[in-house]
Amino acid sequence: MSKDTIGVYAFVTSNWKELDYPLDLWIRHNSQLFDEVALVTYGKVKEIPYETNNLIIKEIEPPDKVRYDFYTTGKKKAQDLLNTDWKILLDVDEFLTRTPKVENLNKELTYKLNYIHAYGNIYSIIKCNKEFAYTVPRVHFGERNVVGDGQVDGPYSLRVIGEFYHVNCVRNPLALSIKWKEQIKREMNEKEYKDSKRIKFLINKFDYSRYKEIWPGSFLVQIKRNRIPDIILENEKRFSWCQFKGIPEEGSFADFIRTYYCKFIWNLQKILRKF
Repeated sequence: MSKDTIGVYAFVTSNWKELDYPLDLWIRHNSQLFDEVALVTYGKVKEIPYETNNLIIKEIEPPDKVRYDFYTTGKKKAQDLLNTDWKILLDVDEFLTRTPKVENLNKELTYKLNYIHAYGNIYSIIKCNKEFAYTVPRVHFGERNVVGDGQVDGPYSLRVIGEFYHVNCVRNPLALSIKWKEQIKREMNEKEYKDSKRIKFLINKFDYSRYKEIWPGSFLVQIKRNRIPDIILENEKRFSWCQFKGIPEEGSFADFIRTYYCKFIWNLQKILRKF
């Protein structure tokens, strides 16, 4: 019985350095984990920071950046570049901790991955943040439509078959402000939501210490080293922007109580909105 091949795909903008995306680490990490890595560039990228034989690159004209298909166009075109059996949608600030096991999966279904959202530094992660997704459908066999910023079309399985480590919130604070302002304006333009309280915190460079003001109810926990991809650990200095004292460890009693309370409140709010 032959082993199914697996590839990952993403897009990147030509100003990835300004936005502090770790494209060099992302290509190196994924080229070692997967059979193929497909990358679409919006416009000409002057330098690809890491060369490997299993990297497929295509340059396209960037879509209008105030439209929501700014997300989906490049990702779908990158998916089309892959010749693998299974395909995994990623952004270039997302690092899978290990290769998902696809043996015995239903090829008609799309499978989910869990997020680990690093925040401020590589050992702190943010939880109970209503603006962040924590589980997303990303792993599929054959072709699928890309239906959102980080979502692939179904039908969906309820199974979660892996997790990835997200370095969105461990980048240069000024780059994070620029990136989020563009994203929020795009989503407001497409009526994804009417406004965002977060935008007033992005006038200058982002202040990581104010997370409780920006996302009331969210909290930080400390994760163990074995949850973090080796390539991130090896480059820890690139992702260290803010340190936090006295935060509980992931899986501790304090973490359990806060997480349970958060989920209870979210579910209660969903029920109340129905009345």
